[in-house]
Amino acid sequence: MVLKSSLFAGLALTIVALTWPLRLFDANVGACKDTSSTVRIEACSRAIDTAGWHYDNLAWAYANRGDAYRSKGENERAIADYDQAIRLEPHRSITHHNRGLAYQAKGDLDQAIADYSQAISRWHLRKNASKGEYLSHRADAYKEKGDLTLSMADYNAAIRVSSHDSDLYYNRGLLFKAMNEPDRAIADYTKAIAEFDASEHTLTDKRDYFAERGEAYKAKGESKLAQADFAQVSAIEAALARPKGGRTKMASVVKR
Repeated sequence: MVLKSSLFAGLALTIVALTWPLRLFDANVGACKDTSSTVRIEACSRAIDTAGWHYDNLAWAYANRGDAYRSKGENERAIADYDQAIRLEPHRSITHHNRGLAYQAKGDLDQAIADYSQAISRWHLRKNASKGEYLSHRADAYKEKGDLTLSMADYNAAIRVSSHDSDLYYNRGLLFKAMNEPDRAIADYTKAIAEFDASEHTLTDKRDYFAERGEAYKAKGESKLAQADFAQVSAIEAALARPKGGRTKMASVVKR
């Protein structure tokens, strides 16, 4: 009987020992993945230090802490955490992508491009983000390097897979502007305005679309079209200046 009681007691202790790390990790999961949490780094660190977690779960915690460091501008620490996450789980494309963002923020464009390329090549393995976003960020890095042809190829590819993303058209329009092709830039700004989705982008984005198209019209000497776009910019800025809860109805987009 003593033996049986000891057996049950030992089993109970074993269950507690095995489930305690799970409960501790679960207690930190919410804060670790919450981008608005002020204790995100601490929560992710506790999860990382919890015994009994490895590979995919541990990679998740490192990647989230890396995101938190990157959002604070601590890119070296972010990269160190992304390195650990990728070592543990090399097939998660978003981790390669986010490490690329950290490298680009540091000015290491070659390494950023390499990571974006890894993210693009691995995207089919775990489709947890937009391939168009990966292509767009690599296009940004190529543009920053001065490789405008490669940048254009990536923007074109991004638009093929995410044809309703207004920012892609806007950014390609900026590239056409840099390449001194104002008519094609205007066409892309117009498409960006048409594809604008308030659930995906902000009024500030829409203001920029109109402002760039207005400047392009102005440079071409098309003053009436430029003035119409600048009027839209003024209307958006007035809406942005209103207190929260105020009316934000926009003037209608100039039709063509």
